[in-house]
Amino acid sequence: MSELARAGKEIAAEEAKVVNLATQKAQQEAAVEELKEQLMKLQQEIADRALHLNAIRYDINQGEIEQKRLISMQELTEKALTKAKVAYEATLTAIDEAKRKLADTETKTYELEQKAQRLQKEIDSLEVWKNTLAALLQKIEADLKRVHPQATGEDRYRDLWEPVPFEELPVTHIAKPRAREEERLALERTSDYLESHSLQYPKRVLNAFHTALKTADMSPLVVLAGISGTGKSLLPKRYSEAMGIHMISLAVQPRWDSPQDLFGFFNHLEGRYKATELARAMVQFERYNRNDWKLPQGWDHARDDRMLLVLLDEMNLARVEYYFSEFLSKLETRRSILKDEDNPLSRAAVEIALDTGSLQDGEHNIRLYPGRNILFTGTMNEDESTQSLSDKVLDRACVLRFGRPAKMASAIEQEPEQPEDRGLAYDTWRLWCENDLSESDERKVNQWIGELNDAMEMIGKPFAHRVHQAILAYAGNYPRDNNRINLAMADQIEQRIMPKLRGIELEGNQDALDAVKRVIAQANDAALMKAFESATEHHSGTFLWRGLDRTKE
Repeated sequence: MSELARAGKEIAAEEAKVVNLATQKAQQEAAVEELKEQLMKLQQEIADRALHLNAIRYDINQGEIEQKRLISMQELTEKALTKAKVAYEATLTAIDEAKRKLADTETKTYELEQKAQRLQKEIDSLEVWKNTLAALLQKIEADLKRVHPQATGEDRYRDLWEPVPFEELPVTHIAKPRAREEERLALERTSDYLESHSLQYPKRVLNAFHTALKTADMSPLVVLAGISGTGKSLLPKRYSEAMGIHMISLAVQPRWDSPQDLFGFFNHLEGRYKATELARAMVQFERYNRNDWKLPQGWDHARDDRMLLVLLDEMNLARVEYYFSEFLSKLETRRSILKDEDNPLSRAAVEIALDTGSLQDGEHNIRLYPGRNILFTGTMNEDESTQSLSDKVLDRACVLRFGRPAKMASAIEQEPEQPEDRGLAYDTWRLWCENDLSESDERKVNQWIGELNDAMEMIGKPFAHRVHQAILAYAGNYPRDNNRINLAMADQIEQRIMPKLRGIELEGNQDALDAVKRVIAQANDAALMKAFESATEHHSGTFLWRGLDRTKE
């Protein structure tokens, strides 16, 4: 029997193996979806190999015909014969390679079959464990229902209706002509009150914090950043006491990862809503929806004519984007409906709909509207245990960074004076927030904003219309001063531009940094210029913004 005949039989045997393997695969039950996909790919590969073998056989047959024809030809040249031999040897090599690949395929197929069997056993075992856990969970739920029967009616929201205890501060309403003078006096009282508590906050820092809160329509969050122990938490606390603003402090936990950590959740086992202090306070400061709720009889804890300051203490212990980003977007959306707040359809885009479980007939979800009488601030320590803020948060916030003080102040051993026994009315606060920027000042601020945005464009971090309007609002709300526009612009560079420059490479970005430096020079803020220059001299080659100490101002 010739070599070609034997090769043909071997090919036929290989084809039989391939057909047999494909038949066995078709009969196999795929226990795991992932194995199904792998086996299908292998079957396709085997089929491809079989086609390849048929092609090779065809080539061999053609080679035999060609060889007989060449042998029968009298004029067969030596060169043509050599070429035929090379082609024939190449064909034999291709057949051997096909055999090797087929053997590899059979080996892989066997291994996958074994793996599929092992996984099926694991699945069977897990299914048994799942059924065991389901039975255990059913028993636990039954036990809990006996211990905590499902709440009904008002008791479902008992935790939400529980008021936050606030000090009773008689409210004083101010007429519009006296609003600016009253604001000036309030800031002076606050400055004196801070000093009586041995807190060395200069007028510049107090004005910046106050103005940032006033621009909540554009920048709903005021962030106080810096190293631990610089008084970041004390500033909003003492400010609210002196201004007559109610305040709650929420200690952010590292595990916070959703809005439920801010507002609470519905406990389906107990059938009750588990409210946070923020949710309970927002019930009291709600300005629109309270009449739609079934409050307990005699509930009289409404404070919608007052102001509330919410402090997120150490807010970057957890990822701010996880628990606060969605709410921050709603606060930002609020400014688009300011002229239509009385319309329930307009407010719906801003309201927080609490998850209150299965509703009873005629019952609606409890919705909280974060009105402009609720302000938000947060502190963040900058160390290895905390998270940085994303550009999304930075664009919607004013960031006041507290640098290390040049010298430490000693505590004064005296009983601090208490603020006047009165509360700040919401309508007074709104009068304070009216923008009074002149046309010439607006042109000046717009020019500086354009120069800063050009600089930020150079480093790939330009800002949009939102930030532009927020800077204008800050300038228009800054306390009246002979130098107010320069002070306001320097503040906004410190609060908005510096955090975005932090960490950029100095090399290759010098033109952008020089452009920012020119605006700082025009604003004529020596302390900011010194801090900026210091940030560009770091040996790491990056812009290292440390904040600045304004205690000498």
